[in-house]
Amino acid sequence: MRAALTACPFVVVSDCAADTDTSSLAHVRLPALGWGEKDGTVTNSERMINRQCAFLPAPGEARADWHAIAGVAARMGHATRFAWTGPAAIFHEHAALSGFGNTGARLFNISALASLDEAAYHALRPTSWPHLQTGLPPVRHQDACSALAISKPLPA
Repeated sequence: MRAALTACPFVVVSDCAADTDTSSLAHVRLPALGWGEKDGTVTNSERMINRQCAFLPAPGEARADWHAIAGVAARMGHATRFAWTGPAAIFHEHAALSGFGNTGARLFNISALASLDEAAYHALRPTSWPHLQTGLPPVRHQDACSALAISKPLPA
């Protein structure tokens, strides 16, 4: 890894720790937030979307990932395309794009959640996808146990 990163002409590292193996090779370091400092949503392997609220303040110059990306995009001349105002705006865009051109071929679709207002986003309870806009075909999916076809109990 060290040889590969050393050979890169430009390395950017975003991390919540200042001194790491990769940050020592970076041309640009972006101080990131740690888990307890982040605000937004996370989705687990069971398709469950959870609203995550920060319970610690951002330390020093650390910024949310979306904020750092928007800053880089602005410096590259793309500020209007990354003009999010916060996690709710990003979620709305993400939800809307999940349904864009999706006629049922892609299982991931939370387009019905794109219409949440700011208050509803902040009050979002854990929910699993899909969440389809009306008029789209239903999505069929298997639960994890069926997909694995477990035929005997796992050892304790």
